[in-house]
Amino acid sequence: MRIDYSIEFFSYWHCGSGLAAGADVDELAIKDGDGLPYVPGRTVKGLLRDAAESLARAGAVDGAFIPEVFGVSGDEEGHGQRSLASFSDATLSEREREVITEGKLQDGLFASVSSTAIGDDGIAKDHTLRKLQVAVPCTVTGSITGVPESAEKDLVTCMSIAAAGSGAVRSGPKGRGIDAMEKLQFRCTLKSDVVLSASPATQGGGRTLDFIPGNAFLGIAASSLYDKEDEHTWLLFHSSQVRFGDAHPSLEGRRGLHVPAALFYPKLKSVTEECYVRYKTPETEAVKDMQLKQCRSGYYAFDDAAHTASLSAAARATSRCSPTSPSGRASSCTSRSSSTMTPRPAVMSW
Repeated sequence: MRIDYSIEFFSYWHCGSGLAAGADVDELAIKDGDGLPYVPGRTVKGLLRDAAESLARAGAVDGAFIPEVFGVSGDEEGHGQRSLASFSDATLSEREREVITEGKLQDGLFASVSSTAIGDDGIAKDHTLRKLQVAVPCTVTGSITGVPESAEKDLVTCMSIAAAGSGAVRSGPKGRGIDAMEKLQFRCTLKSDVVLSASPATQGGGRTLDFIPGNAFLGIAASSLYDKEDEHTWLLFHSSQVRFGDAHPSLEGRRGLHVPAALFYPKLKSVTEECYVRYKTPETEAVKDMQLKQCRSGYYAFDDAAHTASLSAAARATSRCSPTSPSGRASSCTSRSSSTMTPRPAVMSW
């Protein structure tokens, strides 16, 4: 039988290609022949196999299906077992691929993220800077064929575990019995001033956050619900199946989102007055005179659902948004690009 599934990423993600770009990027993301991101079938298979083995060790599923679905590696004498199931690559939809390739928008699907190790003194350690090319949040779809009917239920259970590490995985119309991610949304009202430190370091320059990180809510929930004798404790707080999202400032009941790094504004204006999607803005003399600056802080909230644009309609639609500064002031602006900005509900909002 066949199981169709989708993987919905809610943040930057990276499937490595094993290649670098010299001194610019230490590891490039894997791309197909059209320069589009995808999740290789072998990666999906590895995620599901790891989930299956973890569940089998915990006694949650019968591990007898694992050799059938995933196969067995050959030993020194060459004895092994081929898997009955075939895992396709998870790719963007055909319509999305068509729009992106025709408009040559591939560069907008990737960004670079830098990371480094921080010492106990709050200062970055020498020679630890690493730069990865990551893909933007999106949804990719794939299929698993040749699945024995006897293994379907257990394989679907494995998807719910794998979803914790790779986005929200849902079976398609030809698969059955899974909706891997259920969301609970809360509103948090602060009744006094709070200080949220960006780093646990007690030395060096400190920086505060303008949002409430999800781990703060995890700690709040654990302080009331944690019980070593309760079988649900591990599931809630240690299995990664339950994830606590960050809480952002809201505007008129709409959760704010971080202003995308792709947005730029004229030097003598603010982002609430005028902004542009940089990679979609032609390099004209008028644009050069603006001396565009990158938006590096603040939040925005969509006006209403009617003004959002999906990726598949990006070539024709223009998104309208309300950039919101940390202080709460906001005004409407129209994106000068046909690029997509589709909001995703978070687990927590305030």
